[in-house]
Amino acid sequence: MKLIILGIQGSGKGTQGKLIAEKYKLKHISTGDLLRAEVKKKSELGREISSYIDKGNLVPDSLITKMLQQNLPKDNYLLDGYPRNIEQAKTLDKIAKVDRAIFLELGEDEVYKRLSSRYSCTKCKIDYGLNRMPKKDGICDKCGEEMPLRKDDNPEAIKKRVAIFNKETFPLIDYYKSRIVRINGNQTVENVFGDIAKILG
Repeated sequence: MKLIILGIQGSGKGTQGKLIAEKYKLKHISTGDLLRAEVKKKSELGREISSYIDKGNLVPDSLITKMLQQNLPKDNYLLDGYPRNIEQAKTLDKIAKVDRAIFLELGEDEVYKRLSSRYSCTKCKIDYGLNRMPKKDGICDKCGEEMPLRKDDNPEAIKKRVAIFNKETFPLIDYYKSRIVRINGNQTVENVFGDIAKILG
């Protein structure tokens, strides 16, 4: 099974991607995780990536595609964060045509609420937000590591990313129309996952 998961920032793609991958034994490939890992290395490439991410801009397609090809298996995977636009989708179809695209629908007002209180543990890879807040503010429940709010979740950057999503990524819904699965993302994590599982079987 080859899947992609789509949705505006804050819609729960990372959380649902991990749940789907675990249930169906898929490799969860998050381009966001790959990019953040490179930034953490503080390499020249990492600094270049950071200059895009910190301003709420997208990393260039050529760089994303190269990183993806190095990490994409032949089958049994879920892509989270790629493709982000029609050109990337066409490139992906040449590399490996996905079976289904899961789209998590979420209104913009809810996006702002969620992103303004979002944490991500770099050690455990656990995402926290309005539907799942840590017991102690800014501290991971599992490992106790401190989790600062993400730099790319300031209001100006959020506004820019919403605009980019509407312009670049939303057209993918039509591109994948024969393979798209639309899910209401404004539910609890459990209910969203339940709806996805009903469709995937």
